[in-house]
Amino acid sequence: MKFLLNEFCLIEALYYKQQKIMKSFVIGSSLPVFFITMFYTSYYFSKENKPKVVPFEMFGIMIPLLFGIFNEINTIVIKKYNNINYSLIVGAIFGLLLSSIGRFYLNLPKLLFGFKQNEHNVHIIAVILYALIFRLIATPLTKQFI
Repeated sequence: MKFLLNEFCLIEALYYKQQKIMKSFVIGSSLPVFFITMFYTSYYFSKENKPKVVPFEMFGIMIPLLFGIFNEINTIVIKKYNNINYSLIVGAIFGLLLSSIGRFYLNLPKLLFGFKQNEHNVHIIAVILYALIFRLIATPLTKQFI
C-alpha cells in the first residue's frame, strides 16, 4: 500500500510539473506576448507590397510557437536562479535567434524592412526589443498565472 501511495505522489508531482510547463507555453504563445512582432512584420509586409519570397504565412505559426518554447525556457531559468531579471538574457538570446534567421535565412532586412546598408543593426534592435518583451510582458504574465 505504501508503494502505491508513493507512486501516486510521483505521478501527481509529474502531472503538476507538466501542467505548469503547458501553461508557460500557452502564455508565451498568447497574443499579448507576440503582438508586437506580428504588428511590425505585418506593417512592413503590407508596406512593401507583399514580397513573394518572404513566407509571411509561416510567421503566424512559427512566431507563437517559438515564443511559447522560449517562455518555457524563461520560466525554467527564472525558477532555477530565482531572479526575474534573467528574462532579459532569455529574451536577448531569442531576439538574436530571430534576427539571425531573418537576416541570414530570409533576408528580411533588405526585402521586408528596406535596409539598404547596415543590416547588422537588425541584431541590436532585436536583442533589445525581445529582452524587453520577455522582461516586461512575458514574465509578469507567467508569474501571474503560474
